[in-house]
Amino acid sequence: VEQLDDPGHSRDHTVIDLGADEYTQGRLHPMLDPTLRIERLRQEAADPATGLILVDLVLGDGAHPDPAADLAAAVAASGRPGLEFVALVVGTDEDPQQIEAQSERLRQAGAVVFDTVTATLEHVVARLAAPPGRPQKPVDLDALSGPLAAINVGLESFHDSLAETGAEVLQVEWRPPAGGDDRLRAILDKLR
Repeated sequence: VEQLDDPGHSRDHTVIDLGADEYTQGRLHPMLDPTLRIERLRQEAADPATGLILVDLVLGDGAHPDPAADLAAAVAASGRPGLEFVALVVGTDEDPQQIEAQSERLRQAGAVVFDTVTATLEHVVARLAAPPGRPQKPVDLDALSGPLAAINVGLESFHDSLAETGAEVLQVEWRPPAGGDDRLRAILDKLR
């Protein structure tokens, strides 16, 4: 895995975790506030070198009440020929966001939608061209099907939901620096 020189700009075959610290300092996680995700999606879609954008949409208690709404609008608005949007929708029939309604909204916007990691990865890998000069090592998809273990940072309801499924989960209490107040965080940064 190689790190991006600049997290604000992608290069060939980039995978970005918009929930990582460099993106969430002072702001809500994209599962709760899709603003950052939509901005980045528009940025990537405008780049003529981008051929495929893969997003995951996680449903459940504590997640955005209608995560597909803004995402579908951004997908539909991109309108660039040759650009494919692929969405992995993670959830169950019991989630308050209604998995089928979320999936259908994305399909109508033009995204190819999957509900399993394996099917999503097979679809994406089939479309990726090998980066020049790098031999490709096949990914063993079975390695991704083992029991789930997670470290949950933040909302305890995520921890509880995972624990109910039998996953091994560690809960970490976290709050944004300065309570998410950018002005106060800037003052604290100067004191370091």
